Amino acid sequence: MRICHIGTMGELKNYGSITRDIASKCKGEHIHADLYSSKLPEADIYLLHSFRNYKHLRAFRDFEHPAKGRVISLLHSSEPCMPALCSDVVVTISDTWRKRMREKYGIESQMIRGALDVALYADVEPDYAGFTFGRISRAEPGKFHRDWPQIVRNIKATVLGARYLLVCKDIKPSETGAADEQIVDIAIGDLTRKKEMLSHMSVFADMHDDRGLCEEVWGMAMLEAMASGLPIIALMDGQPGMLELCGDAIVPIAHAADYERYFKALLLSKAVKMERGAAARERAKQFDLNVMIEQWNDLFERMI
Repeated sequence: MRICHIGTMGELKNYGSITRDIASKCKGEHIHADLYSSKLPEADIYLLHSFRNYKHLRAFRDFEHPAKGRVISLLHSSEPCMPALCSDVVVTISDTWRKRMREKYGIESQMIRGALDVALYADVEPDYAGFTFGRISRAEPGKFHRDWPQIVRNIKATVLGARYLLVCKDIKPSETGAADEQIVDIAIGDLTRKKEMLSHMSVFADMHDDRGLCEEVWGMAMLEAMASGLPIIALMDGQPGMLELCGDAIVPIAHAADYERYFKALLLSKAVKMERGAAARERAKQFDLNVMIEQWNDLFERMI
């Protein structure tokens, strides 16, 4: 069984953990091809890794079905990310998005939730006694709420010792708040350095824009933080996929106007941080990587 992963990131090591785990842990021979390749290698299954990138939306949608083999579209992102028209199977990574595809677009999909090997994060020890907050994020419009820079300034002005650590590149400080430390050179698969950054944090603070600019399908960076035992506070307005992921393990804020007040209270309480961190770690265990791999193996074998 030969599976050809198709995307725009050059090679498999440049993709997110879901893609890397499928390629390294599922049965079969796994190879990579560029979305714009003039001649694809022969394979039994062509797995398209579709992301919300406007430069490539049409190329994913209009991908031509090879004469031999089957086509799977794996939707990693929200709209306008859509499956190839020629897809034999569409896979979504959350139940929220499975329902969205069916109810809004009439597209039936198989849901295989994203997962992590949570054991890899068991040795992370967050700094519950400290006041360093932050997050790991991609550079993408809508990842940071328009009020976030002001909230950062307010927290740093009122909480003695508060420090903002951001692991992100290619986003301006005016959009993300001025970080005390901004890490821009961590590769997506650099687990060691990611864990190091997470261990420096006391709170993982997520505040997406609430105007629909960036709706998360399944937040893998947040799942990494949960597996590390970090307490998480997140604005849930317009983010049903994140609510599915986090459940009641985090501090969910319904409206932006309430975010700063609850954030400050969480940051100042070591006891609450420890309790919420333990709950987040337990919640992360529900998304077992072995289950995800078994489901992908089953899908590949059925398609063959």
